[in-house]
Amino acid sequence: VFVASLMQDLTFDRWNERLHSHLCGEVKIRSLRERWYHEHLLHWRRYELRRIDMKHKVLMVKLQSLMSYIGELRAIWESKRGELTVQEKAQRARGDRILSLCLQSGHAPQVVE
Repeated sequence: VFVASLMQDLTFDRWNERLHSHLCGEVKIRSLRERWYHEHLLHWRRYELRRIDMKHKVLMVKLQSLMSYIGELRAIWESKRGELTVQEKAQRARGDRILSLCLQSGHAPQVVE
């Protein structure tokens, strides 16, 4: 009976230490994953906010460009200026294309050019 009790105590101590070390390892891994996930989520959210902010700025520039274009068309209709030149049309088309690419990518016009 004494030997059986002693063996049971030794086995319990051995498995208890293994279980405890295994659970401690799992807790460390889970806390590490939690921290990584939190950092990843934080970086991803900052990146998304920067893209949204850039898109907002690009839309404001496109709106200003459209308003100036309408002003130019009004001036043409009122005979205050001549017809748009090919160079002006090409420059406007290039600027519009760059701004459209900025909206699609979320990057600044300097990066897209």
